[in-house]
Amino acid sequence: MNLEKHRRKLYILLIYLSLPLFIMFTNPDHLPLPLLIVPFMLLFIICYTSLRLILKPISWRKKMLISAAGASAPVLLLVFQSIHQLTFRDVLIVGSLIGVTTFYLSRADFIR
Repeated sequence: MNLEKHRRKLYILLIYLSLPLFIMFTNPDHLPLPLLIVPFMLLFIICYTSLRLILKPISWRKKMLISAAGASAPVLLLVFQSIHQLTFRDVLIVGSLIGVTTFYLSRADFIR
């Protein structure tokens, strides 16, 4: 049991260190095109893990939905900013898209 706690803490530490290490040791000018997506994926994983750790006392289903929605919002906004397309209207669209998707998934029966 104690070994499992240490292993979990090590995994969480590696998740949090993955993005800063990737950014420090890579140059975007020399990366192949598919690897330019990696920082966005790492940011999503970090936000998702953080929200899952914060939302302990609620059910697994609600925790997963809230964590996924909360993690996708900053990633989508960062994608828009990186292509210089972020406006206030885009923030409203992303917020409403995540709200509608979360509402729909919370009412659906296929997540149990």
